[in-house]
Amino acid sequence: MLLAVVVVVSISMLLVFIRRCAISYRASPRTQSSSTRKFQSTFSASHKANSGQPKETILSEKKVSSHPSLPSPIKGSVFQPYDVLLVVDFEGTCTETSGFDYPNEIIEFPIVMLKWENKEEGKLVVHDEFRTVVRPTWKPNLSQFCTRLTGITQKEVDKAPPFAVALGLAQAFLVRNGVIDHAGEDTSQFCWCTDGPWDLRELLLKQCFISKIPPPPWMIKRKFINTRSLVRNLLSREAKVNPKATGIPSMTVQQQLEALRIPLKGRLHSGIDDSRNISRIVQELARRGISLKSNNRVEADRRWGWMGKAGKVKEEAIIWPGKPPTASEAPAETSYKSLNTIVGWKQ
Repeated sequence: MLLAVVVVVSISMLLVFIRRCAISYRASPRTQSSSTRKFQSTFSASHKANSGQPKETILSEKKVSSHPSLPSPIKGSVFQPYDVLLVVDFEGTCTETSGFDYPNEIIEFPIVMLKWENKEEGKLVVHDEFRTVVRPTWKPNLSQFCTRLTGITQKEVDKAPPFAVALGLAQAFLVRNGVIDHAGEDTSQFCWCTDGPWDLRELLLKQCFISKIPPPPWMIKRKFINTRSLVRNLLSREAKVNPKATGIPSMTVQQQLEALRIPLKGRLHSGIDDSRNISRIVQELARRGISLKSNNRVEADRRWGWMGKAGKVKEEAIIWPGKPPTASEAPAETSYKSLNTIVGWKQ
């Protein structure tokens, strides 16, 4: 009788052991099918998305302390050619109907200076800032549209220095920070950064013509960084697609910030706020391992049809994309001999 009990107990224990082994084997990831693992991964992501975290922010399981939903920085594998990055975003005069051909005058000149805290970790920090409002001289009175767009008032520009003086203040700022010397020669490896090519290739050249001064070599003699191109390339790289083949568009500052999961700060079309936001884009590009290499150049001898002799603007040669402003819409002191003679206007 005792022998029979021992045999039964032994068999029961053996069956339990076999069952546990089978369960353990089925639970092993090596024995799961790819579809099962994919389902479990999807379920896990879905569970996270429904537990208070927006689904679109789940980009990587690797967490970065300052950006928990962004890819980890690439350390020590990217060449960064510049020691100082100077972000600039001019604001200029405009009317509601003016286009890229318009003789804009710079009314805000901001600079945000970035320097490396740790190149290996891709960490750029704001080192210093510069800003001045600038008084226009060709059309000294701002249009209402320009004030609404930029937030700059007539009272501010009336008290501001003209562009030639503002340029001298900017140069003194760079000298004080050891970027250039008093003669304008380089004393560091630096590069300008802009959102798109227009600030340096258009606004600066137009303003220098109107102010009757040569473009400063320390702003135009070297290539500059167009952040729009870098952001476009980054998104293409992370999506593993060709931007030209997929039609990834050029993006505004706000769209770039959204794409990089960076909150917008300040107001759009404020030169200093835009420069700060562009700086944050540049900092994020560096953190993600993008080499901040120059990709655009300034053609210093570029001219527009309205450029006359000795800094004179030929108003009759301005090309308007639509109907020119009426007397009430145009800035004060604007006189058109005949709106019908303005090139490019079709009634």
